[in-house]
Amino acid sequence: MKKFRGIIFLGGVCLLYLALPRPIAKRVDFYFDQLFVHWWKKDRQSHSVDVNDPDYLKKRSLMHQELLQEVYRVVFLSKKIKKIEFGNWVDSLNQGASIEGVYNGLTHSSRYRELEKNNPGATARALSIFGRELALLQKDRPEISHFSTSDALPLSEPAEVEYVEGTHVPQLEEQPVKKELDVERLADNYSKHFVGASIYTLKRILGDEVLKVIEEKEKSNQELSLWYSQWQKHFSEYKIDYGLPLRNKSDEAFHFGWARSVSSDRIRWESLNRVHRTLNYFNKE
Repeated sequence: MKKFRGIIFLGGVCLLYLALPRPIAKRVDFYFDQLFVHWWKKDRQSHSVDVNDPDYLKKRSLMHQELLQEVYRVVFLSKKIKKIEFGNWVDSLNQGASIEGVYNGLTHSSRYRELEKNNPGATARALSIFGRELALLQKDRPEISHFSTSDALPLSEPAEVEYVEGTHVPQLEEQPVKKELDVERLADNYSKHFVGASIYTLKRILGDEVLKVIEEKEKSNQELSLWYSQWQKHFSEYKIDYGLPLRNKSDEAFHFGWARSVSSDRIRWESLNRVHRTLNYFNKE
């Protein structure tokens, strides 16, 4: 009898699926495909990957080198890399350091501070986009971020380049209770507040704000994946090359499926990558 009920249930599910409009059915297909791929990858990894295998370690190290090269290019806007420094960062990643920790170490270093000091100002377009993106992020935060005058300046104290775990953000003057958000007005206020700030300062501030949003949402993989997919679709409207063809896709379902299958640390870099590339691009106009 139970077997018969199970057959009736499965038959009902199939009929329901066939009755769905094609756009919705295609999205259902996509999510099931992504779920299958995710399970399949986890199963293969748990059974076939030896973390001590020399070939695996070599491939992982090469992957970390390629990732770190991109981080240097979009963060520092330079292809010049000190081999010893670069090697130390790669070793940190190989030993389990997070991408977020390495990123924070770079953007809060004495080298980055010098870039902020020696490159004052940003283009009007870059400043405007910075203000708008910073304001839009407040929609996903429990409280609106307010910044002091010093936040628009280079880092107050130089720091040696080192691994910094966790999210480091500027100290805020206050954390007011969030009310109905006027994005346009807030964006204008942010842009005015950071007039004259270095493009490197703008990138650091916006990047830190993105990290705060992700930290608040990563308790739920689904919530974080949904936010990420919507945010990436929004950034695709800028029509900028973000380094890989798949990153440039405006398909929200694709980005949702991808985010569900990777670590939140990887989502952090993909989000930071878009912040830096976008402001870099519009600061050249």
